[in-house]
Amino acid sequence: MKMELRKIELEAEARQAEAGRAEREAEARRSEREADREAEARKAEAEARNAEADREAEARKAEAEREAETRKAEAERETRRMELEMELRKIELQAKVQGEDDESGATV
Repeated sequence: MKMELRKIELEAEARQAEAGRAEREAEARRSEREADREAEARKAEAEARNAEADREAEARKAEAEREAETRKAEAERETRRMELEMELRKIELQAKVQGEDDESGATV
């Protein structure tokens, strides 16, 4: 009788130990899932920050390109203005020389 009682006690202890082990394993799985969720959240946040940084870099690049195009257009306008001024001076000099030639020819 005592042996049977002891056997029952040992079986109960074994079941309790098994239940405790199963509970620890379940808790470990829950902790692992939570850690995975947290890692995924951090990854998503990092991807969002990277995407924002990429958008900002693209915006800065576009702005720099617009500014470069504006400077180029201004330089081209200034070059054209100078070319026209030089052409005007050339015409004025030709007119002056022509006028001098006409004056010298008229007195002869």
